[in-house]
Amino acid sequence: MITVIATVRAAPGKGPELEADFKAWAEVVKKNEPGTLMYTLSRSREDPELYYALETYADEAAVQAHMKNFQNRQGGAVDVAAGPPQIQVLDRVV
Repeated sequence: MITVIATVRAAPGKGPELEADFKAWAEVVKKNEPGTLMYTLSRSREDPELYYALETYADEAAVQAHMKNFQNRQGGAVDVAAGPPQIQVLDRVV
């Protein structure tokens, strides 16, 4: 299994919009990506504009399918993030 942690900062005052956009996209992921095992968003307690998307994929093919779907995404909120996410890709050990 593969774990991805995407760290993203909401644009000032845009946290609720970022959350709503993620929630809507998570529903699309759930319906269309059987290899995506977990796709959640968490907010920092210390910094309310800092978010972490925690994602688990069955294998590399599932990661690639998700990335392709995300790149082809239509619509979605605009300018809710202060910049591009920082991505960490991890191999699950246990």
